[in-house]
Amino acid sequence: MIAPFIFMREVCKSMKKKKAGLIINVLSTVCNFSNEGIGAYTASKAGFDALVKVFRKEVRDSNIRVCSIYPGGVDTPFRAEARPTYLNAEDVVRAIMSMMQFDDYASVDELVIRPTVEKNYS
Repeated sequence: MIAPFIFMREVCKSMKKKKAGLIINVLSTVCNFSNEGIGAYTASKAGFDALVKVFRKEVRDSNIRVCSIYPGGVDTPFRAEARPTYLNAEDVVRAIMSMMQFDDYASVDELVIRPTVEKNYS
């Protein structure tokens, strides 16, 4: 997960000059709970999540908002079988778009969106 952090760091350079910016990172609900069998995925997402939380604090004085969205299960072609009761990609896009609707003085730092069928969280 180094590439997203490098991208975020580099794009932030021009945002600092403008004293404004919005970065939205797509993470996963695995940052908030763990499931067996996906240890590497969970560790990489959780590590990036920790970096994002620090970065958010480091750039806040430059009026740069760094937001995280944590989708739960999403029915995508990457899954071995269809999961029609999961979120679809459009649900996640709409949630991201809603995070963008706030003025510069407000930030949705974190947003969790999950399908109602999910029960694997605390």
